[in-house]
Amino acid sequence: MLELDLPWWQFPLRATLVYVALQVLVRLSGRRTVGQFTPFELLVVMLLSESASNGLAG
Repeated sequence: MLELDLPWWQFPLRATLVYVALQVLVRLSGRRTVGQFTPFELLVVMLLSESASNGLAG
């Protein structure tokens, strides 16, 4: 139950990589609120959040 499937160092590395990638994407998209998103942009943000959670969970 307490045994990890992956080495311990991969979890902080994944978290760091996902955080940096999301920060870059946020900077590229500009500073807009959710109310200013088009439906397509909102869908992309939702897909990014899902992929980020999968990447962090391993």
